[in-house]
Amino acid sequence: MDASMMDAEGGRVHLLERRAKRLVVIVALQNLLVAACLLLTLYAYCVQEPQSKVGDESTVVPDVNNIHIHFTAIAAVEGNTTLEFDGVQSKYLMSLDAKEKGVFYINCTGPYILYMDLCYMSMEGKEASGTLRLLDGKENPETLFTMNSSSEECKDTVLQKTVFIKEKGKARLQLVSRGRFKLKNLTVGLSSLLGRQCLF
Repeated sequence: MDASMMDAEGGRVHLLERRAKRLVVIVALQNLLVAACLLLTLYAYCVQEPQSKVGDESTVVPDVNNIHIHFTAIAAVEGNTTLEFDGVQSKYLMSLDAKEKGVFYINCTGPYILYMDLCYMSMEGKEASGTLRLLDGKENPETLFTMNSSSEECKDTVLQKTVFIKEKGKARLQLVSRGRFKLKNLTVGLSSLLGRQCLF
């Protein structure tokens, strides 16, 4: 075997070694990228706190930066009465009147989602019904929900409705009932559909 053939063989071996090293580096970089993508996916699904979506089968929990008011639960409401809330669990650009427990103030015009997690029942074991209305200064109060029960056992229900409320207004929720009808374990919240945007 002459020298030129040996040089050619050596050159080929050297070229193959260089290609093998490049392939090792490329595979290592690809594995690092895959690992980074997996870590980001795990962070997005496991570490970050999931937010409730409208339509969930549980009470909506408002985003603290969204215009909202979320009242503490109240119990044992019956007859024709305005719902009186003892306090507020969370709020942003809305407030509860310090003197009139049933009145809350709206700072921003816009569409809101009004949601309730409640338990209602007939108190005498015969057909009774109740209507929840929103009183916000309009000539005709808006009927939110109508509930019927003939049982003395509580019906757990999640209710949601879109309402339009004007700024600088005050509103209240009213129960109008026929028969001996009772609300229990009632949680109410109001959350803007426009997020942090405040119209007018």
